Amino acid sequence: MATEPIAHFSNRVAAVSAALSMTGARPAAAEAMARADEKISARMADFDDHYANKASDDKLQAAAAKWVKLNRASFKDLDELILSPTPAENTTVPVQFKDEWGLRWEQKAASTPEARRLATARQHVLNGLIAKYDKPDYSTEALIESCKPDVRAWFDNLATEYTEALEALDDNALDRARRGNRMDSILELIDPATTPEATITAYRRAVRAWNLVDNHGAHIPLARAMAFNDVSDTPNPERDVFNRLEELTSNRARYRALMFDAQTCALDALGMGDIEAVCKGLGHIAPLADPLGDDLPELEHRISAINAVDAWFDYRKRTVGDPYRGKGWHEPYERFGMATPEQSLAALKEYNPTVFEYKDAEVDDYDLDAVDDPYEN
Repeated sequence: MATEPIAHFSNRVAAVSAALSMTGARPAAAEAMARADEKISARMADFDDHYANKASDDKLQAAAAKWVKLNRASFKDLDELILSPTPAENTTVPVQFKDEWGLRWEQKAASTPEARRLATARQHVLNGLIAKYDKPDYSTEALIESCKPDVRAWFDNLATEYTEALEALDDNALDRARRGNRMDSILELIDPATTPEATITAYRRAVRAWNLVDNHGAHIPLARAMAFNDVSDTPNPERDVFNRLEELTSNRARYRALMFDAQTCALDALGMGDIEAVCKGLGHIAPLADPLGDDLPELEHRISAINAVDAWFDYRKRTVGDPYRGKGWHEPYERFGMATPEQSLAALKEYNPTVFEYKDAEVDDYDLDAVDDPYEN
């Protein structure tokens, strides 16, 4: 029988590659692991060939015809077929059961003890071969570690590509993109008959970069793999970057924290899209390759800036009031912000001068001067 190719190590590589698919990173040991699978497949093929059904009707008929044809024929061919180890996969056993007609017997198919022993032996052989060819460098953790430099380099290149793509756009395209904070809307400006090829290329380049930046869902498996060496697709709220963002803030600007700096995140909460913020030089793209691991402090810093905006809104609500009260639904930045996001940003910085500074919560940073014990004496 034909042996199905073994892909134990290749499946491990595929799982890591799928988790990091956003970046296209591939483990350095991928080729060596594929060769290990090939060696295991070859050994398993030898095992299966040895226990394959060699005594098929056609082979028995051919061997019998050969023996009849030759006057002094050898029994070697017939012996090899008749005595070959070929455990039967199934047999039939009588089973008694009772129905409305009384006790009855029926033949049921069942696996043979020989087939079960063969399957057990085959699994032990496979496990032994996997253990023989496995290496520490082939572990999921090692594979992910080997990809981390490439992952970080990809994010650095994405930041450069996104920035340069924006700089290459004309004013008309930038205005259209800023209007709805969607870069793909600039494709509507293309007229194949009149738009210069260079302009079309620039527009498409910007949209490609924006699609990568806006693809929040791809961050879920990547963040899980980078921080926890976990490539499983089984839901795990503790290892879900979106779940972590929701724990930190309910503000919709939280999704910008994966790709943009703290001030851009704050501006998004203040009503200015990230495209406009970058175009005006008020923010910049700074993707996080490991938002639940090494980059978690930066992620929390960005979220703290968003929460600072919400705190400022609450302050404005208590001190200035809501000019849109009773006038239908409006965004918080419309109700409690200034006339423009830029003015709101300036007011936020005045209200909270350290809003974009890292907060160090070490004990040494607090004033812990001794006080008199009221119960002394």
